[in-house]
Amino acid sequence: MPCYISGKMMLMFHISMTSGNRSYQLSLPQIKSMFRMPYWRNFPVWLQLVLFAFMIFTFFYFGDSICLYILPKATGYTIKEILTINEASPSSLVRAALIMQGILHICIFLLPSLLFGYMTTPRPAIYLGLRKPGKPVQWVLVLLITLGAIPVLMGLEGLFEGMHLGKWADDAQKAIEKMEKPFFNFTSFGDFIKVFAILALLPAIGEELFFRGILMRFMKKRSRNMIYPIILSGLLFAIAHFTVYGFIPIFMAGILLGTIYYLTGSIWCSMLFHLLNNGLQLIIVYMAHDNVTIRAFMESNHLPFYIPVTGAIVFVISFYLLWKNKTPLPPQWASDYTELSKKEL
Repeated sequence: MPCYISGKMMLMFHISMTSGNRSYQLSLPQIKSMFRMPYWRNFPVWLQLVLFAFMIFTFFYFGDSICLYILPKATGYTIKEILTINEASPSSLVRAALIMQGILHICIFLLPSLLFGYMTTPRPAIYLGLRKPGKPVQWVLVLLITLGAIPVLMGLEGLFEGMHLGKWADDAQKAIEKMEKPFFNFTSFGDFIKVFAILALLPAIGEELFFRGILMRFMKKRSRNMIYPIILSGLLFAIAHFTVYGFIPIFMAGILLGTIYYLTGSIWCSMLFHLLNNGLQLIIVYMAHDNVTIRAFMESNHLPFYIPVTGAIVFVISFYLLWKNKTPLPPQWASDYTELSKKEL
């Protein structure tokens, strides 16, 4: 006999089992729960870390396979040619290298973070920090903090480059710059958009979910305060960028990103800082193609003293205002079972 339901009524599978005078009935959700895998938050922290590491390795292997076997056939360039691009490389080869950069970034940072959040909790967006800031003014303050921090961080990097830590450091820095420069030879606005998407937008999302959304959360599970998780996640963030003279500035940027996430309670704000930090530098490079003054300023590789000083003033004032308007992450934010999540059990 057909059964018609509407509104808030729930479809039921009635399974009647007679045992003496007893009768049992199972609902559809109950049947599904019998075959559902437990969320990974039910596992010990060490096992969650192992699963996350395994997920990173699996996606990296998948992305690496695409780059080794599919990308060369799709672009017509060997993997060796793609890995050895320089300023004289044709634009098609540079695009192939850019595609490889995007594939690896998605597979190493973005996909593992999103999938781990999905497998760990019924509320992956909240787990990863994808909630709006506590106060709208925080968007503006993060913007100002970024504008102030960029010249300070650039000045610090220039200062460390002037120290010349040795031939090995100079050679390592030159190798990094040799690989990066071809991406900045924009021939059109369309090329700029592609580079902006891969080198600014994608890292802002993927790296923040990875380092702040996942790793900083893991570190907080074993810490009573936020100092160590912020510092350690910032350290790993700097190590992952493989640069000698930029290590300290990137480390400081990582600490600032973690602090912004903590003070606003929203990873969207740290994503905004990350996006602006990478994106504004790309915009300046793009503008330098048609502006002699900006080009000369960039080629000098030296910031006038007043620019970092002005940036430091803007940064200190903006950060103070953010601190006064903070809506920090709750003390138990890293717990797998918050008061809200306990209601889901």
